Amino acid sequence: MSESEKEKKIFLSYCGSRDQELLTGRKKMTLGDMERFSFLTEFFGLESYGLNLWKEFGDDVEEPLDALIKSFTAVLMWYQHAYQVTNYVLHKRIFKKSAS
Repeated sequence: MSESEKEKKIFLSYCGSRDQELLTGRKKMTLGDMERFSFLTEFFGLESYGLNLWKEFGDDVEEPLDALIKSFTAVLMWYQHAYQVTNYVLHKRIFKKSAS
C-alpha cells in the first residue's frame, strides 16, 4: 500500500458520510470542498494524499478556481491603480505645501 493510500484511509476515517461521498467521487466536488480538504490534509500532515486530491479532483474545480483567480487579479489591479492615484495626489499636496 502506497503512502498516499495509507493517508487516504486515515483521512476517510475522520470524515462524515457526505465528505466520504465527495472523496470517493459519488458526489461532485466544489471548490469550497476542495479548499477545505486541502486545509485539513495539510493540518493533519497528510501531504501525499493532499497532492493526490488535487490530481484526482483538480479538473473538477479548475473552472471556478480560474474565475476566482481572475476576480482576485481584477481586485488587485484596482487597488494598485487606487494606490498610484492616492500616491500622486499626496505627492502633489506635499510639494505644493513645501513650495509655499
